Amino acid sequence: MNESRIKAESAFSKEIYPFFKRATWLWRVSRKEVKRLNRRLKYLGRLRAKAVKRFGCDSRQVELIDRWSAEVQQYIKHFSHISDTAYDFGHMYF
Repeated sequence: MNESRIKAESAFSKEIYPFFKRATWLWRVSRKEVKRLNRRLKYLGRLRAKAVKRFGCDSRQVELIDRWSAEVQQYIKHFSHISDTAYDFGHMYF
C-alpha cells in the first residue's frame, strides 16, 4: 500500500472513532431507557386496572394514570427515535 494512503486512513480512523464511540454509547443508553420505560408502562397498566376496579372508569385516579401512560409512550417514541438515529450514525461508515 501507498504510505500516504495509510496515513490518510489512519487520520480518518482517528477522526471517526470518537464519533462512532459516542454514537454506540448513545444507542446503548437509549435502548436501556426504552426498556425501563416499557416496564413502567406495564406497571401503569396494572395500576390502571386496579384503579378501575376500585374507583371506576371515570375517576380522577384513572385519568391521572392515563395521562402518565401517554407521557411514557411519548418518551418511548422519543428514545426509540434517538436510538435508531444513533444506530444509523454509528454504522454509517461501516
